[in-house]
Amino acid sequence: MRINNYVGFKTGMLKVLEKTDKRNKQNKVLYKCQCECGNIVYYNSSDLKQNISCGCWRNSRKRIDKMLNTMKYVEDTSISLIKHRNLNSNNTSGFRGVSYDKFRGKWRAYIRLKYETKALGRFNTLEEAIKARLKAEDKYYKPLIEKYSEKRKN
Repeated sequence: MRINNYVGFKTGMLKVLEKTDKRNKQNKVLYKCQCECGNIVYYNSSDLKQNISCGCWRNSRKRIDKMLNTMKYVEDTSISLIKHRNLNSNNTSGFRGVSYDKFRGKWRAYIRLKYETKALGRFNTLEEAIKARLKAEDKYYKPLIEKYSEKRKN
């Protein structure tokens, strides 16, 4: 569905106030919009569909708090991420936290905890790297998962 007049249209935190005579570099009509924070910004029709604020939302504390609450962080680590063993689409080893180092010709094992990546070492075989990763999961992730599970029960 194509909209010809966006006046009154609301998307995210933006409300379109009026259609202006101004045009951008691509010669598209600009709309004057007001953000909930009070800022006035100008967007063309395609930008209105992509932007939800004047830019304040990206840095707002409200957004960060929502993200942290959704992800269920315990001691600065996302429980939902460590509980599930979903692989990224670009994973070539078939195991999370294990990759092949082409430069050194060895398998690399690592684990991410509290916003930091801990190197677990480089190994000659994939099996050794997987074993190191599993050992690190038991050491670092298992206590957090158990602690989180206890908090949920109480």
